[in-house]
Amino acid sequence: MDKPLACLEISTEAVKMLIGYELSGQPIVLYSKEVPCHCVSADGSIQDKQALAKALSQFHEIEDENAKIRVGVLEVYLLLPSIGLNVYTNRKASTVVSPEYRVGKIDVNNVISQIVKETPPPGNDIVDIIPDQF
Repeated sequence: MDKPLACLEISTEAVKMLIGYELSGQPIVLYSKEVPCHCVSADGSIQDKQALAKALSQFHEIEDENAKIRVGVLEVYLLLPSIGLNVYTNRKASTVVSPEYRVGKIDVNNVISQIVKETPPPGNDIVDIIPDQF
């Protein structure tokens, strides 16, 4: 089993979290939680920052006796809608410097650092970097 991932969605109606993993191409949901929050408008702008911060704080530590789950959320994948976003692609390579002679965290950090130093087309910012392959 892969390490479970936590995904967070901020919508106009609520903040939602899903914890799960992928098995044989299918999503397996271990836990989900939803906190009502009408703090984001339909165009995606934040209307009430304090209410959003309060809703998000409820996801820091997940403990549910019924689901037999206790998770301290340290990392969340933030999925952004494609509204107004452009995909900027680039190809970079680096030699493996990990002492185990296989791709390690330091190697991924090196490649991501190379891409961050790239300059996207004028008027654009890099939101996130997603490696295609290792």
